[in-house]
Amino acid sequence: MSYIQGEDRDQLTIMPFCLDDYIEADSICRVIAAFVDMLDLNGMGFKYADLNVMGRPPYNPANMLMLYLYGYLNRVRSSRRLEAETKRNVEVMWLMGKLTPDDRTICNFRKDNAAVLKKVFREFSLWCSRQGLYGKELVGVDGSKFRANSSRKNIHTQKGTEKELASVEKKISEYMNALEENDTAEAGEGRLSPETIRSVLEHLNSKKDKLQDWLRQIDANDGKEISTVDPDAHIMHQGGDGRSLDACYNVQTVVDEKHKLIVDFEVSTCPDDKGALPKMTESAKEIMGADKISAVADKGYYDGEDVEECERNETTCYIPKVHEHSPAPDPRYNKDRFRYDTESDCYICPENRVLGLSKIRRDGDMIKSKVYSNTNACESCQHRDKCTTAKKSGRTITRTLEQDFLDKINVRMQTKEAREIFRERKKIVEHPFGTTKKIWGFNQFLCRGQEKATAEQSLCFLAYNFRRVYNIFKKNGGNLIGAMALYTPFFHFYWEMIASYKFHMPSRRKLPGFYAVWICTDSGMLYIMSVFGDAICEHMISPGRGMLIKNQNHGRNRDEKLDLLLETTDALLWHRAHSFLGRLRTDKRRYARDQLMLIEKLCAGYGRERTLEAILACEELGLFSAVYVKDYLRNAYALPAPETMPAIAVSNPKYHATAEKRSIDEYVKAGGFR
Repeated sequence: MSYIQGEDRDQLTIMPFCLDDYIEADSICRVIAAFVDMLDLNGMGFKYADLNVMGRPPYNPANMLMLYLYGYLNRVRSSRRLEAETKRNVEVMWLMGKLTPDDRTICNFRKDNAAVLKKVFREFSLWCSRQGLYGKELVGVDGSKFRANSSRKNIHTQKGTEKELASVEKKISEYMNALEENDTAEAGEGRLSPETIRSVLEHLNSKKDKLQDWLRQIDANDGKEISTVDPDAHIMHQGGDGRSLDACYNVQTVVDEKHKLIVDFEVSTCPDDKGALPKMTESAKEIMGADKISAVADKGYYDGEDVEECERNETTCYIPKVHEHSPAPDPRYNKDRFRYDTESDCYICPENRVLGLSKIRRDGDMIKSKVYSNTNACESCQHRDKCTTAKKSGRTITRTLEQDFLDKINVRMQTKEAREIFRERKKIVEHPFGTTKKIWGFNQFLCRGQEKATAEQSLCFLAYNFRRVYNIFKKNGGNLIGAMALYTPFFHFYWEMIASYKFHMPSRRKLPGFYAVWICTDSGMLYIMSVFGDAICEHMISPGRGMLIKNQNHGRNRDEKLDLLLETTDALLWHRAHSFLGRLRTDKRRYARDQLMLIEKLCAGYGRERTLEAILACEELGLFSAVYVKDYLRNAYALPAPETMPAIAVSNPKYHATAEKRSIDEYVKAGGFR
């Protein structure tokens, strides 16, 4: 028996002679290349994406982006290690075309394009949304501390700096006294030589000047802490690795429940989670194109103002209640045992005593909270010692203006459904942190500054989403490379269409079933396919504008009838929209009849007053089209849903079909996507 034998190192080979032969057909490298190819690097603002005529040719930012994405997917972040990969890794050679930039060039790409890399992450999130990879129903919000590229000793607070300055001044005073004692002492009696003391004093005075300069910077920063290495890092509680405090950033994420994909994130310098919940949920709704979602979070997000903003924006919150910090001596008299009477605006204690409004706390002209108390009732209450430790005022209850929303959440969290949703929280939102921090080891930033840290986190979370999407498609037998390659032409067209239609196609509104198909053209044919490359249907494209219109009466004069229709419509609106209708008559001559008839239809459906209001608003914005008027009315006023007509069965039983319109979702279903 012998071992499995490999090839002789000195054996000459000529096959394979193509670098592409070394890369598997379903390799993630090909997916990386397809993803970068679909990006508009110049439009995003990548440095060197727009080439200059003069000067030395730079490296293509597409190659550098592929190098970084491949590195983060394989847990390689250092620019020097990435440089080594370009010389020894066949997959990197394939991505880079055998280019070998040095470590400084690789490092500068991440530094120079720090603000743009967040856009790359967002573009991939938008792509995932259109592919139906987000459930768009339940999201989880959570934050985690990532160590900054700095030590906590490099972050200075006013209290700590003043304490250190006092210690230095004390030592200077001691050494000055020692120097005077040496001058008065006889020869040989001094403990330290004058040269040694002067050297120590010079060092201490230098340190004193530095501390005083730090205090001036702290005063200029409104008394807040400063960092001398990473200017944006702050002292935060770092959990999980035994360190109580460290220089950190607070990374907030919002994760969709369906595939545990990160929808959006933010690298924050705030040590707590206040203000993060509404910001992250609104960003998730914008990316996913959802009007309503549910959000689950831990107790750190239990804040009245944040919850109120979310609930008003149609985000249903599932957050456990935070118990009060100063409970009563007897738990039976805690704050949650006091019942609030909405009609009388008072609290009723467990002993059925009424606590009325006694004080209103304001911040300027704005009411922040109300205080309820009943001093007389507390003085005569025999259970006072169990309820409060206050000796004069008795028991007081403070109620913020947002307490109604918190009470609503507290009641919601008592339901079985809410408890089940909250049990899923860790599986949803802590999954990305567990993978990136503990398994991949990305628990500390290499770059300094909030913007560069955001760029680094963008690459990290993009790699996480990329790996999950790759595994999802691979498990379900999908063609991810083809999805990105065929998606490219329509990708840019879609965004140009959104940008040009204003009211007609707002970015928050999704096209029904759009995420589930590809649309491309070839040889005069329009092809619609599923995301897995299966053909759904095809249509012939007109060879020229108007070539399919067979009506031979286009040459007749229609001005007389159009003028009559214009007068009728103008009279319908009390002759107050004459200029707008005149623009429709002249600017859209070919479609003027349809435009004017649409205005009359809107008057019949929404009323003449509302239609005139919409016309005047569009005229002020310079939007001269009946379509904009219709979209204004749709956004401002809702019509009752029309009655649905029953489907008419086809008389021939051979076809087994009904005469009804089919949505694009039917095509998607036929293509096997769902």
